[in-house]
Amino acid sequence: MSRGDLTEAEWRILKDLLPIERKNRGRGRPPEQNRSIINGILWRL
Repeated sequence: MSRGDLTEAEWRILKDLLPIERKNRGRGRPPEQNRSIINGILWRL
């Protein structure tokens, strides 16, 4: 885990507030992995 990465407890709280994961979507362009996007944002901050 890097400096800006979310802990498991933090991720459990946030994951329900974010867009649905790739496996639950219909057609169209699949989203990137939500957790890695959030970790990247925190790293840049």
